[in-house]
This record gives sequence, C-alpha cells and structure tokens, in this order.
Amino acid sequence: MGKTEKSVIAGLAGIVLFLIVWTGWDNHRDKIVISSEPAGIAQTAQFHPSAIRGADTTQITTDKGTFLVIGTFQLIKGAELVFEKRASGNRYLCDHKSGFCNRLN
Repeated sequence: MGKTEKSVIAGLAGIVLFLIVWTGWDNHRDKIVISSEPAGIAQTAQFHPSAIRGADTTQITTDKGTFLVIGTFQLIKGAELVFEKRASGNRYLCDHKSGFCNRLN
C-alpha cells in the first residue's frame, strides 16, 4: 500500500470517527431540557401512518391548539401536556405522568 492510499484511509477513518462522536454528542444534547412550558390539556390524538418507514406522525389536539409529533404518541385524555426545548434545539411534546415525549414535527 502506497503513502497516498494510507493517507486516504486515515482521512476516511478520521471522518468516520468524527461522525460517531458528533452523533453521540447530538444524542446527549437532545436529552438536556433547557426550558418547558404548558402545551394544554390533551383532548384527541390521530395517528397518521406513512408509506415511508419512520415517517409516521401523530396529530395531538389540546385546549391550546393542534400539534404534530413524530411517531406514535399514546394520549391520555385530560392529561396536562408540556412543550420542552432541548439543548439540541429540538422541541418535544411530553406527558410526564405517562412518560411519553415525542419530537415535534
């Protein structure tokens, strides 16, 4: 193996390592809540399946509005929901009593 090939392999390994570290850091930041505010009292939930894997959403209606979250969200009517902003910049809709938190779409 020549000097150029070794440099290319080392460069690719560096990029892969960087991406692994960056993904882990972003996942960590997505768990840190920096602010929260009331989202209202839960009223209804409507699941919207998608033909594309992983693109399912759930439409949640509270007394303060209608919101779309990624994935499935098990709603308990009358539960107090909360918006959370995370260190990653993502916003979540959460029901802390039942333990559900989904990222807003």
